[in-house]
Amino acid sequence: MIRAGRLRHNIVIQQPTEGATGDYGERSTTWGTYYKTHAEIVPQTSREFERARMLQETMTHLVRIRYTSGVTAAMRVLHDGRYLYLTGPPIDPDERHIELLLTCAEQV
Repeated sequence: MIRAGRLRHNIVIQQPTEGATGDYGERSTTWGTYYKTHAEIVPQTSREFERARMLQETMTHLVRIRYTSGVTAAMRVLHDGRYLYLTGPPIDPDERHIELLLTCAEQV
């Protein structure tokens, strides 16, 4: 069970959409809102980062949200003007549909 007090960050989960633009048909990606919610965002400490690097090369943040279906690894999290890109599929701990863990990497 997620304690409501821990979900103190307002985030937007965005999904990409591609469309042809320009005279030469080059593709551009635009991001639209998929879901607005509250989250717990945990920056990874150096020890956690080293442990996570064994699993995933670039994980910098762990984002915990209440369960919602349809979140995929192609999405990103917008928080205070910062973009956190999912580094893998969302994790549903114990497959109980209570919470989702999103492993993310911030690109600067």
